[in-house]
Amino acid sequence: MDNDKIVKYLEGQLSGKIKEEFEALIESNSELRQQVDILADLIDNQPNEKPSYRLRPVSYTHLRAHETVLDLVCRLLLE
Repeated sequence: MDNDKIVKYLEGQLSGKIKEEFEALIESNSELRQQVDILADLIDNQPNEKPSYRLRPVSYTHLRAHETVLDLVCRLLLE
């Protein structure tokens, strides 16, 4: 589904038959319902659930250990 259409729906820019058809589609499609909920949370900037990952500080050496060739080229170009 196009995120632009979901955002227009969430911002109240859809009306009439288009809005009714979109709401029916949301109700019949659980993946679309989840996508709408996620975008609504992002717009509200209030996520309902914690991310599935945990953020923790790592050392510079740790970051360098996972560096790819592209990262290395970019880093060297910036230095």
